[in-house]
Amino acid sequence: METVPPMHSEDHFPLPSAKARARWSARASLLVLGVLLFAGGMGYVGWSNRPLPPLRYPQRALPTDNGYVRLVETLNRISPLPRVTPLRRPMEAPLPVLREAVEADREDLTELRRLLGGAIVRPHLADFPLPRCHEALLLLTAQSRLERESGHAGKAFETALDAVALSAVVGREVDYRFGFFWTRSGEEAARTYLPYLTAVEARTVGRRLEEILPRFPEWKDCVEQLRLETLLQARHALTDSHRFGQVLNLEEGDTPWGALRDRALLSLYPRASGYEELERWYAEVREEAAQPFPRRRYRSYPRGWFPYRLQNGMPTDEMPELNRARLELLRLQLALHEYRLRRGRYPADLAALAPEILAVLPTDPFTGDPYRYRRRGGVYLLYSVGPNGLDENGKPFPKETSPRHISMPTRRDAGDLVVEQVDSVPGRLHR
Repeated sequence: METVPPMHSEDHFPLPSAKARARWSARASLLVLGVLLFAGGMGYVGWSNRPLPPLRYPQRALPTDNGYVRLVETLNRISPLPRVTPLRRPMEAPLPVLREAVEADREDLTELRRLLGGAIVRPHLADFPLPRCHEALLLLTAQSRLERESGHAGKAFETALDAVALSAVVGREVDYRFGFFWTRSGEEAARTYLPYLTAVEARTVGRRLEEILPRFPEWKDCVEQLRLETLLQARHALTDSHRFGQVLNLEEGDTPWGALRDRALLSLYPRASGYEELERWYAEVREEAAQPFPRRRYRSYPRGWFPYRLQNGMPTDEMPELNRARLELLRLQLALHEYRLRRGRYPADLAALAPEILAVLPTDPFTGDPYRYRRRGGVYLLYSVGPNGLDENGKPFPKETSPRHISMPTRRDAGDLVVEQVDSVPGRLHR
């Protein structure tokens, strides 16, 4: 009988080669790594999408008699203006058109002016937005022109200052950009009435202007207002996929594919991290905004595409100082006008105005130094050095370059904010 040799285990289960073992080891390592990466990614997304921190509004000590609610009710009764009407240029519109519009809302304008003389503080950021402010500003400017045409320059100036006061309320409580831009309507009207004021009227309206000036927000107040608005917008966008797509400026958001895409992007985006990045950036901006204008540094936009989208286009910080400089130059013009009516000539320097006419001489917000003033006979030159901080001997901003130079010069623009006054000639403000 033939003997069968014993079979070894290698014959039935051959061992894999070294190359095969390495291949299987690599596959197992990749699988483990993929599982770890997936778990880590899901953990990061879950951590990043934790609940958003609460948005805290600043606590305000409201005065006992706060006229904000009554102001909203009064503005709601103002008649709306059509898109195309001569009243939108009240200093150029025909007088019959102005008279008809003012008579239609005279009672509400009287109540509005009474409220503007008291304390007005908005109770909450999301409550009681001011309606029809632009219509009210145009009507106040129109009323001031009618009073000037009737020979009452003092009343016309006071009415124009009420338009400035309403702009201050809008700038502090609703939107500082509208408030600063709308100030020009009342300011320019008041400047044209200045040569016709008596000495007593000049002193009266000058004190009224001194009361209005502190009502305008500083840059730190503007930053706080913008911070609350932006964070509120961010919270809405991070809880609504459609708004999220709008912030990112994505197209086809209203189609089924667009809605599905927006939901997918919002589910993958680290919401809490993006929100906290925006908060950190605003904390730095607020710290910088507390500095005086010459020492402020520019802050680049926040990192991350979502915070960048929300803040792409933040206005520059020259707006409050430009507004303050324009109104303080108007106050100095009133003081110079009063001085000339009482003494028969303009003073040799601005120091002669204090303390008889001005308790304290205002200083240029761009440098902290006194405003520049020169007298040459019956003509004087009064100016601020402007955002670039350089004294260019009263050379005004170039008006022919761009409309931006007229309304909003920046640190990059050469020129001064100049007021020229000649006897019996209305003052002109060159921007």
